[in-house]
Amino acid sequence: MTASTERPTDVPTHPIALAHHAAPAAGENPAARRPAGESSGAAEGPADRVPAGEGSARPVAAEGPADRTGAVAVGDYAVRAAVAADRVAARENLAGPALDAGHFTHLGVRDVPAYRTFRAWVGSVVRVGPSFVRVTLVGDDLCCFADNGFDQRIKLVFPDRDGGYSSFPDGEDWWEPWRALPPERRNPVRTYTARAARPGWRELDVDFALHGDGGPASRWALAAGPGHPLLVIGPDSRHDGPVVGAEWSPPPGATRLLAAGDETAAPALSAIAERLPAHVDARILVEVPEPGDEFPLDVPPGVRVTWLPRHRPGAPEARHGDLLIPAVREAARALRAGTAARVPVDVRDLPPRPGAGEDEPLWEVPGQATADDGFYAWLAGEAGVVKLLRRHLVGDLGVDRTAVAFMGYWRLGRPEID
Repeated sequence: MTASTERPTDVPTHPIALAHHAAPAAGENPAARRPAGESSGAAEGPADRVPAGEGSARPVAAEGPADRTGAVAVGDYAVRAAVAADRVAARENLAGPALDAGHFTHLGVRDVPAYRTFRAWVGSVVRVGPSFVRVTLVGDDLCCFADNGFDQRIKLVFPDRDGGYSSFPDGEDWWEPWRALPPERRNPVRTYTARAARPGWRELDVDFALHGDGGPASRWALAAGPGHPLLVIGPDSRHDGPVVGAEWSPPPGATRLLAAGDETAAPALSAIAERLPAHVDARILVEVPEPGDEFPLDVPPGVRVTWLPRHRPGAPEARHGDLLIPAVREAARALRAGTAARVPVDVRDLPPRPGAGEDEPLWEVPGQATADDGFYAWLAGEAGVVKLLRRHLVGDLGVDRTAVAFMGYWRLGRPEID
């Protein structure tokens, strides 16, 4: 595979990708490249393209000041709420415009892989909070990206030190060849959640939590601009088989739901909350760095979302998990009120996922979840915190182990492999 900042031979036809394929020159207004009729709002989404008579206009985020990274500096609730309104518009107008029949000619063909590499470009970058940047990726290839929702995992392949992808392996079996490359030739790969997919618009939103650690993902997100290339390894909607890469799977009888995590799980928690059915009683707990990271979500009446900022005015700075752990304990007690207590079990020997190494975060997703008492929990974030939370639910409260999915997205003090 050869991809770089040079324009490829398979030129994208998506309006934003076509207009912004090359990064704007210094001092150039990116909106000047947008085709006639396209909005210049950096927070653009489906709401900007709703046909006349189908909805109302919303504030244009690009009217705010732009920071030097090219992202829009979003500091007020109104603009963040406008971005959240795109989620509603995306749900109501999810299919987008009609696609050419050729895009779906092979739907259901068995030889289409469940996961594959999608070529994409940056369409817009929006700062949606002090600690979060939303990058909207565009490209014709995204018409076949599966909109599985919830906590759909994807891999992002960032440009190498030369700004391209000349060394990244082709095909489904890229992992081993990639690992075998010398570090200086290896493209950084990171795991993220598909915050929102709009295959009809050939768009994919990815929210980046900015850790301030100078890692490749944070560096890329802060420097990204319209037209910058990015490879996405994700689900193909044409695959004739089960959904893979998504761990949220409450059994049919689960009506009391608990989902919790830190900022690395915030995109997944947000997507889960917005897609829950109206009849459930759910608590969504999100520990984030700053109060401004609290993002408005469109959720059903029975879903309660609680944001837990670690940096609070006039209070000592909390550590990872200091707020999340007691909040999960309280929410679990409330959701399980009236439930007959099970005999607590010893969880010291619960193993990580099969084949996990000593340094790999814990990861366990029940294959056959049960909900004999209607309770289901999903926990994700820093591995040490997730382990403590799992221990409390299973070991202290006696929650059935098959009713708790837990994912250690990262481990404190240990970076991912580059």
